[in-house]
Amino acid sequence: MLFACGLFTVIASDGQPPHGRIALYLAAVLASQMAIGVHNDYCDRVLDGAAKQGRAIPSGLISPRRALELTAVLIVLSVVFAMPLGPHVVALGVLGTAMGFLYNASAKSTVWAWAPFSIALPTMAVASFAVVDATSQELLLAYPLALPLVLPVYIADSLIDLQSDRTHGSRGLVARIGPAWARALCWGSLLLGFAIAIAFWPDGGAPGVLSAIALGLLGLGIVSDRLRIPRVHWIGVMLASVALAADWLLDIGA
Repeated sequence: MLFACGLFTVIASDGQPPHGRIALYLAAVLASQMAIGVHNDYCDRVLDGAAKQGRAIPSGLISPRRALELTAVLIVLSVVFAMPLGPHVVALGVLGTAMGFLYNASAKSTVWAWAPFSIALPTMAVASFAVVDATSQELLLAYPLALPLVLPVYIADSLIDLQSDRTHGSRGLVARIGPAWARALCWGSLLLGFAIAIAFWPDGGAPGVLSAIALGLLGLGIVSDRLRIPRVHWIGVMLASVALAADWLLDIGA
């Protein structure tokens, strides 16, 4: 997330981001991501107590109450860092963070686990443009484009932990539909993302080099999956989604 936000801000500023503003923005994003991570450990404390006793809360390194207190402190820090960037950036950051908390608290083990990310990630892209006052109505198209790009990343990540999730009774999307259908949905969704991006390319433009790289990364991911290298599959799918999104955003930032 930190890398993507930095990349999108560079794109929005035509390669010349104001150093002070981007530093504040990335600090806000980092604090937000840390808050979401600590909150995730809090929400998973019972499951981790049975399966991952070395984690911070089950091991006694930090109490559940302290975890919530640390989460609150990190949220405040994120808002404080974002405040000099303007109310729009603060509001977008709060929305993105809230989606992370929603995933942790209720969506994580359901078939809707991908939904918070489909809102959070385009929100971060919009925020990245707002940081450098490069907002555009076309940016709202990032929301319908996000779904077919976020879903494959979620599925590829879930495939890595499929056996563990099933062992512990997870009823997430991948666990419900099975690995074969999950792979078909993963790759088909990403290809749909390419089609939607082309159909709604900003200013009537066309895909560039990054989109070609994205297709190559998708191919690498598929080959890696066939070779049973799940983490490379996930990396390929994730980078393909980021590369396509970056190529699409380039024509807005131009």
